[in-house]
Amino acid sequence: AISITLIAVVAIGLLLGFGLLLYRNLVELNVELPGLIARATTIYEQTRETVQARLPRWLMAKPSTVDATPIDTAARLQRLAGALVNSAAGLLGELFLILFYLIFMLLEVKRLPTRARAAFSTEQSDQLETIAGSISESMVQYLRAKVLSSLILAVPATLFMWLFGVRFAGMWGLLTFVGNFIPYLGSLFAFVPPIALAFLELEPAWKPVALVALLLLNQFVANNLIEPLLTSRAVNLSPLVVLFALTFWGLCWGIPGMVLAIPLTVMLKIIWENIPLTRPLARLMSGE
Repeated sequence: AISITLIAVVAIGLLLGFGLLLYRNLVELNVELPGLIARATTIYEQTRETVQARLPRWLMAKPSTVDATPIDTAARLQRLAGALVNSAAGLLGELFLILFYLIFMLLEVKRLPTRARAAFSTEQSDQLETIAGSISESMVQYLRAKVLSSLILAVPATLFMWLFGVRFAGMWGLLTFVGNFIPYLGSLFAFVPPIALAFLELEPAWKPVALVALLLLNQFVANNLIEPLLTSRAVNLSPLVVLFALTFWGLCWGIPGMVLAIPLTVMLKIIWENIPLTRPLARLMSGE
């Protein structure tokens, strides 16, 4: 009872803290968005004038089409910012549902072995316990390795952005941490917004360029050297299987499905390894 209470309290504190940080920063970003759009429009106009002065006229687009571009982009950014704020508000509500399920899972986990022995024969229940133990061990190894590799990626990235003066560095660091749970794609998507903000706000021009170089170096080291070393033992999945898993679970559940794609696929692989009919498929999924 004490351990379940502690786990629930810590989980509630962490999830609510992350959700409130994300919501507050997105609200502030939405307030400051008109100024950022004005800055982006100024940069766009200066770039267009420079290009027009150096290129032949027949290569340039019509003035009416060009002039409409910043206006359309500003409208899209305003709508995107509003959607992000609404999504963050919805996330806070979903966190309570996640915690509700978490508490009930913690309450039920001790009763499952007894129910398995009552429902199946001794041999079958022992096999089920072995499979459940293998799944539990793999999930613990994967989550431990993924959390550690995500921290190794997110902490230096947050520090770099804070040192260079990028606003909302904490939010971008949090998004980098969470995004790294989506293989190949998540950390790249989390990388784009702070870089765009850095190019709009930081002066002189070498600052955003230097920040991009540091973030790319940090991402290369974390994703290509450290993370494979930490997760290879727990995952042991072919890269092609990982891509298919991301596509399938993403189509099923969107972003949550992409975050859960690797754990669910590892779980399926372990189950298939213990069934003679599907054992060849499990071996085909292996990364060895």
